[in-house]
Amino acid sequence: MSWYMRAMLGITSFHNLTSTTQLYGKTIIPTCKPTTSSFQRYYNVERNQDYIKFKKTKRWVIYATLGSGIVVSTLCYHGIENVPFTNRRHFVICSPMTEKLVGDLELEDHKLKYKGKLLDEKHPQSMRAKLILKNIIQGLEREVKRNPNSNASGFIHYDEFNWNILVVDTLWIQAFYIAGGNIFICRGALEAFTDGELAMFIGHEVGHVVARHLAEFPKIVSRSS
Repeated sequence: MSWYMRAMLGITSFHNLTSTTQLYGKTIIPTCKPTTSSFQRYYNVERNQDYIKFKKTKRWVIYATLGSGIVVSTLCYHGIENVPFTNRRHFVICSPMTEKLVGDLELEDHKLKYKGKLLDEKHPQSMRAKLILKNIIQGLEREVKRNPNSNASGFIHYDEFNWNILVVDTLWIQAFYIAGGNIFICRGALEAFTDGELAMFIGHEVGHVVARHLAEFPKIVSRSS
């Protein structure tokens, strides 16, 4: 039984040691509690400042989102038009007057680019091209007058067009348009096509101008990039 007594003695000694440690624990066991409350006050102030900063940031994001939504909605409301004849709806981001001003600037640039290569207005090919364009525009105006919803269908901007066609003295078979009613065509197309074929060739460019394709949002982005 001696081993049993020794074991009990060891357990009793360990129990007494633990009790003594708990009794004097305040002096020998370190704690994580701060000795003063200043650290807690400083920590609370930092948390409040972070919360206020986050709240202001969140409010700014909300205001910016709402403002952007209002601007986009306004642009979409005023920028959606019907394309004449096809009634396709498209989004334009500039007025017909602005489009015409841009077209006038581009016209001057192209005149400088083709300086010395433009046929005189009294040249037979120039007069032929102008006559075909005149017939196309007259037919277009007749259709506009026959349309009862001309203003609602996008026809109202026709009055601001100054239709004109210039012939570039080159054998290329090509034509292109500029906003505002100006069309360039190469002499090669006039020599290769009949009047009926030229009417289709020039009428294609007139259709681009009438539909205001250059004022459409994707076109503006691609031209500016």
